[in-house]
Amino acid sequence: MQGILRHRPRGVLRALLGLAAAAMLSFGGVASAATAITTTICNSSDGWNCNLAVSAPESVGAGQPFTVKVSIVNGAGTVIPRNDFCGVSVLVTLEINQDGTGPVFYSATASRGVATFSVPGLSGPQDSSPGDALWYSLVVSANQASGYCGYWPLDTPSVAVVNIPAGQPIAPCPDNVSCTQTASGNGSAATLFADTGYFDANFEAFVPGQGCGDGGPRDHGGVLNFTYTPDSLPSTSQKTIVFALDHATTGIGRYQMCWQSPNRFKVRGGGWAPGNATDGYVGYLPICARDEEEHGTASPPCVLYKHSGPHNSAFFGILAPPGDPKVYPGTP
Repeated sequence: MQGILRHRPRGVLRALLGLAAAAMLSFGGVASAATAITTTICNSSDGWNCNLAVSAPESVGAGQPFTVKVSIVNGAGTVIPRNDFCGVSVLVTLEINQDGTGPVFYSATASRGVATFSVPGLSGPQDSSPGDALWYSLVVSANQASGYCGYWPLDTPSVAVVNIPAGQPIAPCPDNVSCTQTASGNGSAATLFADTGYFDANFEAFVPGQGCGDGGPRDHGGVLNFTYTPDSLPSTSQKTIVFALDHATTGIGRYQMCWQSPNRFKVRGGGWAPGNATDGYVGYLPICARDEEEHGTASPPCVLYKHSGPHNSAFFGILAPPGDPKVYPGTP
């Protein structure tokens, strides 16, 4: 989704890391101290026009509640002050569409230039496998009691509603980034995100002899395979992967992330991954240096964190470089 307000992956990661540590389970308006009603922020030659910017996750689990925020912004993408004439008593409508199942309408009055919608959850694709998704479009509109101001949608984003097995831990998608979620159906799930572009991700079966010599993941269908398509080339975009294992996970310190890539990389313990450009390189990832991670200079691929979640679940954060590898958590 192309949102007006973008977070860098590292900033989003820190917020997501906090969620993971707590349970894995805002976006503010701009206030003005002035009390006079003005029309300078959204005034234009063809009327007092404002834009509507949508902030929403790009991927959610089926039946999982999520939040959509619609901001009234000026041409620079700045949320208008609450004393602006075109930000007073604005009724915003959110329309959610999916072929054959909609539309469903929600309404909310903007507060300080932002209307917030709590969506109770949407249905995923029927009779499909874990990780399959059904796409819904989000259409917004707005009006004001005075009738003098026009509001123009900036885009029509979509949200993918993914089939996630009941009880399967998974990290949520941050707002306003390119993000996808997938699950194996046998205890593994992953959330992948980056600033721009889009992902195609799925879990596949472990092939003996193609891993790190550890017998493969505990979930033998838990090898994550993904491709990332950037918005433009050449791409230097780094990605973040949050790998989740189910409630049967114990001793997360024993788990190492086995990385298989066509690009050479540094491995845990130092040195380069064995392999070649034809068959690929494979090895366990090192831990990202804390001081480098804090200053945004960590050298991917590397492991950002390992966290225990509720009921013996586990979450592994990985900083990924350009290129599309395969990865799984193994126990040497």
